[in-house]
Amino acid sequence: MSYAITSIPTFIRDLVDSGGLLIYPLIFLTFFMSFLIACEFFIQHILNVESSKNSNLLWSKYSCGSTNYRLVLIKQCVKVSPLLGLLGTVTGMIEVFDIISLIGSSENKLIAKGFSHATVPTLFGMIIAIYGFCSIIILESFTNKNQNKKKNIKNDAKII
Repeated sequence: MSYAITSIPTFIRDLVDSGGLLIYPLIFLTFFMSFLIACEFFIQHILNVESSKNSNLLWSKYSCGSTNYRLVLIKQCVKVSPLLGLLGTVTGMIEVFDIISLIGSSENKLIAKGFSHATVPTLFGMIIAIYGFCSIIILESFTNKNQNKKKNIKNDAKII
């Protein structure tokens, strides 16, 4: 277990070495989006369990009207992550072209290594976006299911 804990910083260090400094905002964005996703899953689970108990208090406490602000934030994170990755690629390409202008184009291995380093942030940003997009699909299905349960509860209350 201690190996897993000590290997995390080396993994991040290797990722930064291979992708540049814009990996740090992408890592922060990943943790922030994961926190929002976990909160939303937890809240949707609570609403799903409590909706069977006819608890309208929980609906008013955890739902923010017709707009779910956590889902909106997750969607914004999904939109921003590829853009941050692309920004990392652009800065990496600028560095590669600076190296080419300094040493010339005779070092093909060095240039190829620079281009591969420049594409890592875009790859990382796209992976984050795919993770967030899949999570949004699942969360929206939970949200729609819970809202349908809420409507059924309100309709049952009106009949009585």
